[in-house]
Amino acid sequence: MAVSYPPGKSPKDLSRALTAMAARTQDMTPAMKVGAAAVNRLIVNTFSRQKTPESQDWKELSKKTIKRRRKNSTTALVDTGRLRSSIATGSGARTITFGTNVGYAGFQQFGTKRANGSVRIPARPFMPITKSGQLTDSADPARVVFDRIFKSVGSYIINGKVR
Repeated sequence: MAVSYPPGKSPKDLSRALTAMAARTQDMTPAMKVGAAAVNRLIVNTFSRQKTPESQDWKELSKKTIKRRRKNSTTALVDTGRLRSSIATGSGARTITFGTNVGYAGFQQFGTKRANGSVRIPARPFMPITKSGQLTDSADPARVVFDRIFKSVGSYIINGKVR
């Protein structure tokens, strides 16, 4: 087996490039920041679109719920705006984090049931996670966002540039 290099290139050039790529895998902060902003947009858009991160329509509010709301608003998950404004995203050298500190967020994300098994609060997922804590990327637009993040991270590792 033979290895050849283009004119002007040598094994040392390859070694330097691989060393630089390996170093970038240890601190991918630029790519993670871009990814965190994309996840934030994905979550915020669920509120304005009234759809899950996978583009499924949220169940409409019941008439009883609408009557209890301020100004009889029919917009799901937005009465005071507290939940929507509590969404936080962050990034680190190799991580993207997102969540909320609002106590009722889980009830809205996953829904609740009564003792007899009937639905009390229907699930209206606004974050791209499953009950088991896995990312949901089974359909657009969540898949598109996560694919872009993966490509951006790959680009950063290979050439040091975020796409």
